[in-house]
Formats: sequence, structure tokens, C-alpha cells
Amino acid sequence: MVNKGKHTHQKEYWLVCYDINDDRRRSRIASLLEAHGRRVNYSVFELLLSLDNMTRLKRVLLARLRPETDRLHFYPLCLKDFCKAERHGLPYGSEETETICSV
Repeated sequence: MVNKGKHTHQKEYWLVCYDINDDRRRSRIASLLEAHGRRVNYSVFELLLSLDNMTRLKRVLLARLRPETDRLHFYPLCLKDFCKAERHGLPYGSEETETICSV
């Protein structure tokens, strides 16, 4: 399989949001996302993953989705735009963003 010039181990930023109708499915999806990134709001997560890992995670998440009642959105972010994001209020418990964006 040709990957059109993308390095599969190069990490990319993603913003993932969901609206899941069922409590049990929502909890499972949230747990999967928390294992791969950080929660920035109740149903919003920031992820930094290689293309391979993101592809695998998407496959697992989409297998749990019920398209007739649920929504799941994946927004790719370049480093420049990720670092432009304004974050106000309570910290996330990590200085990771500041470290990544200061490079």
C-alpha cells in the first residue's frame, strides 16, 4: 500500500469530538480517547498520534459508532494551527502543549 509521501511514524495533531447517545458506548469511546490523548472538554480530545496509530484508533472508534444516533468528528491540525489555539481557564495538568509549541 502506497502512503503518498506521508511518514507513517510522523505524529500529527487531531481534535476529536463526539456526541454519543448511549451512556455505555460513550464511556467506552471516551476511555479509548483518554488512553491516546487528553480530554479538553467533556466530549472533546486533543491527540498527538502517528498516522498508523490514528488509523487504528479511528477503525476501533468507528466500529463502536451507531451512525443513526451518534456523531464522531476528526479534525486534523497542523502544528502551526495547534500552537495558535488559545486555551483559557483551568490547566490540563500538563505542560506538554507549551513544550511542543516552544520548539
